[in-house]
Amino acid sequence: MKIMPSKLAIAILTLYSPLLLAAPLKQMKSADKKTSYVYTAERGVNGNVGMCIIDPKTGALRDCKNNMTVPKLKFPEGVTVNPQNTKLYITNNLPKGRISVCDINQNDGSLGRCKDAGGSNLTFPDATAFSPDGSYIYIVNGLAQPGSTIALTACFVDKKSGKLSNCKKNESDTFQAPAWIDVNHAGNLAYIANFKGNTISVCTLDGPTVSDCKAAPNIGLDLPDSVTLNTDETQVYISNNGGFNIMVCDLASNGQVESSPCVSTPGAPGQPTTSFTSSGLVFNPAGTKAYISNFIGDGGVWNGTITVCDANQSEKDPLSNCHPTKSYSASKRISGIAIATIQNARNS
Repeated sequence: MKIMPSKLAIAILTLYSPLLLAAPLKQMKSADKKTSYVYTAERGVNGNVGMCIIDPKTGALRDCKNNMTVPKLKFPEGVTVNPQNTKLYITNNLPKGRISVCDINQNDGSLGRCKDAGGSNLTFPDATAFSPDGSYIYIVNGLAQPGSTIALTACFVDKKSGKLSNCKKNESDTFQAPAWIDVNHAGNLAYIANFKGNTISVCTLDGPTVSDCKAAPNIGLDLPDSVTLNTDETQVYISNNGGFNIMVCDLASNGQVESSPCVSTPGAPGQPTTSFTSSGLVFNPAGTKAYISNFIGDGGVWNGTITVCDANQSEKDPLSNCHPTKSYSASKRISGIAIATIQNARNS
């Protein structure tokens, strides 16, 4: 027997079908909603961690906090977010260095359950970077103990607890007061800024092993304090403290830094791109904005600020429309900088 739908059933379906379709669409939109947070290390004897929300429409920073206290911090220098965007790692720049790790709250980006991450072979740890899968963390040590060579330490990471173990010391004659490290998407190359050597070391990575380090030739650097790959890995952006600017260098097809001089970014008209001494640069996930941490400001104006620039990622004008945030750092000494992106955070 053929059952025909009643006029009432047809009317109900006609009335409510837009609502039934809207529900999954709303869920799809919600699933695509992401919030990015900028974290900074605020250097001092008892330093803090700062946090700002990145406005998803404009890329500007808002709702900045400078009082995210992490227990037992001593001279925090670098901050790094793991690839899963669930934990923040902070370097304590001490002779017998220490790494702190905090959980990132997935609702509002706040920090909690902070602890000592463990690890070994650390001497004045400065900055860190992860392998793409988060299994290893690479730590540059700014100095070495008397009679030893400066080393890059690679540690295995327990992704659940955040603890570090099986740390391996990797030495290279190219390391000269290394201050920053970045790792490519493939996880087989590391880029290290040598603050005193005025060079960028490019090293081969294989798990915890760092080898075949080559120092880029004279490319016009002056006290480089950070090195960051652009999104398509064709260039590196370098905080050039001695030149009061950001330098942009091309990469060859094999990942090595080109021998031609780097391009200096002028920033906003009549303004420096960064402060007197910038100490870090990161891009937003889309690669359209650059966020630069300012350690000491030009005449005090830039102290405790983060410079936000449009990232054009072109040779002609890599950074433009640069503006510092209002000073929000209690110590006015912002060092490391990192970004976490969280799905469906409440304060997006």
